[in-house]
Amino acid sequence: FNMEEFELYEDLKGNWIINANFIGNLNRDSSLPLVLLCTVYTNFGYPSQTEEKVIINLNNQNSNKKIISLEI
Repeated sequence: FNMEEFELYEDLKGNWIINANFIGNLNRDSSLPLVLLCTVYTNFGYPSQTEEKVIINLNNQNSNKKIISLEI
C-alpha cells in the first residue's frame, strides 16, 4: 500500500494528461493484480467541489495507461 498526492493550481494552467506506466515487476506466482486508485478533486475546499475516482489495472510491464485529462 502506498499513497502519493499531487496538487495542481492556477499557476500551472494548461491541458494536462495524467498517465501511469508500470515499470516494475510482479511476483509471477501471485494471482493478485496491481491496481491503482486515483481520486481527482475539482474545486477542492469549495462548495462546488467534485470527486472522481479512476481505477487502473496495471498488469503488463511498460504499458502506459491514461488516467485522466484535465484543463486548469
